Amino acid sequence: MRLVKAAILLLSALMGFVACSDSVSEDVLSRVDENGVQYSPTEMNGQVYFLKTMIPESMRVINVDEKLNPLDSVDAELTLSTYSGSYSFWVPRHDYQQPYAKIVTVFPLDSKSKMEFPQYVRLQEYNDHKELSFANSMITGRVETLVREKGLDFEQAWSQAVSELKKSLNYSLDDVFSTSAEARDMGYNRSQLGGMSLYIYCHHEISDKEFYSTYQDFYKSFAKNGYVNESLIVDAADVWLSTFVSSDMDGRTFFKSNTRDSDVGVKYLSPEFLEHAYGVNLSITLDDWNRRTDKFVTIENKNSMYDGRTLIYDAAMGGWRLQSLLEDSIGVCMSNKDSVAQNGDAYYRCLKNSATWEKLTVRDTLLDAVYGKCGGYYIKHGFMAYLWDSLFVCECMNSESCAWSDKYFGQSFDEGDSLYANYINAKATQQFGQCTKTTVSERKMDDLFVYCSWDRWRLMDSLDYYLGNCSDSNYTGEHSGKYYACKNFGEYDAYNNKWAEIPAPAYYGDKCFIKQAEDKMTLECKGDYFICDVDNGYYKWRKISKEEIDESVEVGVCSITRGD
Repeated sequence: MRLVKAAILLLSALMGFVACSDSVSEDVLSRVDENGVQYSPTEMNGQVYFLKTMIPESMRVINVDEKLNPLDSVDAELTLSTYSGSYSFWVPRHDYQQPYAKIVTVFPLDSKSKMEFPQYVRLQEYNDHKELSFANSMITGRVETLVREKGLDFEQAWSQAVSELKKSLNYSLDDVFSTSAEARDMGYNRSQLGGMSLYIYCHHEISDKEFYSTYQDFYKSFAKNGYVNESLIVDAADVWLSTFVSSDMDGRTFFKSNTRDSDVGVKYLSPEFLEHAYGVNLSITLDDWNRRTDKFVTIENKNSMYDGRTLIYDAAMGGWRLQSLLEDSIGVCMSNKDSVAQNGDAYYRCLKNSATWEKLTVRDTLLDAVYGKCGGYYIKHGFMAYLWDSLFVCECMNSESCAWSDKYFGQSFDEGDSLYANYINAKATQQFGQCTKTTVSERKMDDLFVYCSWDRWRLMDSLDYYLGNCSDSNYTGEHSGKYYACKNFGEYDAYNNKWAEIPAPAYYGDKCFIKQAEDKMTLECKGDYFICDVDNGYYKWRKISKEEIDESVEVGVCSITRGD
């Protein structure tokens, strides 16, 4: 009897299960694959390796039959790791008919829609550390086509789909299927995209809506054909390339993309990506590098909106960039040169260490004529000038590369700013003309005061304007009912030729020494009262209120009142 029971159990194992029935609705003790490995029932866990900016909302695991048709499903539990910032999932013990299952990860799209990314996983004896990624999602539809329509088993279909996607995108297996959804900055305006390449193929840098719509187009095209339609690949390169601009920073030129994917390292071009999309050769040899050879490659692809446009390898910049439409007309601005070009009546300048043409207008000719040549003997770096109510500054990259710029147009400057003195000179010149030997020396400019000295307008103290320059014959003065001195009144901080306020009795010559202080001499001067007091070792007049006057002291009058 024992031998009969053992034979029955062995026969059941060879059939792939130990149970009363192969129906998924009945309890199953265990299932084994063709190698005799038990794979079901089982728990499952793993990691979600999508972009860190994509937050999964839910996940379901689908039990499928041999033709990958759904039988039933179970929800997975998602957990955010506070350490890595990534999501893990756990699926409770469940029975699966086949040694593979379909997992659908769901992300929010908008208030009414979701993004769903399906992926198959193989089931084994221990189903830990399963990896869910965007690339594996991309091949799901193709696996189903090969199983249902081509008659391949799951393993054959999976291997073929992986190989086809690799061939279609012309990337190594590790690159396309990398779980690292983050690009690497390789320096010299170049990125290594890794697992980010598929996101770029699907326009993720634009928006979630654009991304999911393009993903579905890729998914359907690949599922049906085993390759991605060339027009989709070219369109992806066009969209990505359209996000790049040339910009100058810290004396260097960069060709950078600034999108939401910049946070995951997608900032610079990937020559390999463009090579595959456009069918161009963007390789740089060691000899090219050593010789700092500039290169020009024309995009010849009728599916591209950049057909006929040129990609430039600017050796001084150290990377590839797209030649601008303006460069198509007037020539290329290479970052190792300083050049000028004309287009009709307009003039453009390419500054060294820049890769963009700056338009020169009549203003530059006028600025040079009125103020002198920018970068010449008199007009140095930082010199500012107004023309047509616009502020311009002379900027020099070096002694041989200077040009007028309107970068400070509309900007205000405060005292203490490094360019404040230049700004004051420019504003005064706009109002009063250039400072020359025949110019009226001192002028009021709005709420400020300026004077002309050594061919420049300079800021001056308002008291210097109203009271004049401090000298041996001009060291006291009155303005707006107040009295000032600039020397010989050190006890009131009036010294070193700097005007400071002093009390009326001091101004009119009333003495305040030890005797006056001891007597608490008090004077009335034009309705104000002052007492002779000691302050920090100095005998000086101090203003007081009428209520502070000592009743025992006789109040006198100051010299101006006495008529002395």
